[in-house]
Amino acid sequence: MATVTVNGQSYSGKNITVNGNTVVVDGVTASVTTRVLKIEIVGDIESLSCESCDSLHIKGNVKQLSTMSGDVDIEGDVISVTTASGDVTCKNINGPVKTISGDITCRNMTGDMHL
Repeated sequence: MATVTVNGQSYSGKNITVNGNTVVVDGVTASVTTRVLKIEIVGDIESLSCESCDSLHIKGNVKQLSTMSGDVDIEGDVISVTTASGDVTCKNINGPVKTISGDITCRNMTGDMHL
């Protein structure tokens, strides 16, 4: 189970959704008082869906990552990445990658790339 820290508040879980001022971790909703600016995750997670944030840093592996806006730094591997606007940096991507506006930097990529 991963530790998810959003604007300084910590949660535990494997499936995370961030949308505006709402954070959902493993189906449990927690409202934050301000717009989500900083997300840090320690541990492996199944999925992360994030509308927008200023900073997203993951120390672990992610099976499915989807963001609308914001840069993502992952100290691990990702199976699937979809981003509209923002750069993604990680070790390896082992599945499909899709971006509209942003750079994807990784050591190895196996899968389809759609730019």
